[in-house]
Amino acid sequence: MAGEIHRFDAAREIHEKLSELLGEGKRTFFDGQEEELKEGHVQEPRPVRLTSLDIVAWAYLKEELTNTKETQIVKHLRDRYPNLLRFVQFIDEYLARAETVP
Repeated sequence: MAGEIHRFDAAREIHEKLSELLGEGKRTFFDGQEEELKEGHVQEPRPVRLTSLDIVAWAYLKEELTNTKETQIVKHLRDRYPNLLRFVQFIDEYLARAETVP
């Protein structure tokens, strides 16, 4: 039981940090989109540039969401960090589009 609580606490800390770094309006961790929207600029979105942090975070979160049964950790992630769920969905869609480009 103690090991499970420790894993939950560690996952919660990771989710909190990733959520803070991502913020609410960004597509990826180093996307400038949020600042541009705050400043009132209306323009075409910048091309997406994935960083190693984006890929590692996506893989970690994707593993939790798809290969882990509906545990307390998964439920907590879905309820408390919707921006992380949007991030995973965005990267999934981005990679699916990239596979179809010649």
